[in-house]
Amino acid sequence: MQKRITLLLFLMSGLASAVRPGDVAPDFTLNDATGKRVTLSSLRGQPVVLTFWATWCLVCKRIYLN
Repeated sequence: MQKRITLLLFLMSGLASAVRPGDVAPDFTLNDATGKRVTLSSLRGQPVVLTFWATWCLVCKRIYLN
């Protein structure tokens, strides 16, 4: 029972810091397809589409690695 409560509290603590609709996204920097470094804050006011995928996702591998 104590393990369940500890796990629940752990999971709930992560939700408290989650980004919610309407929040400003946390700033981050990535390399674009040409290798140029792009910071999210430098794109403020422009539409930005982010795609998240994982190496273990077979559909993602088929779409993004081919």
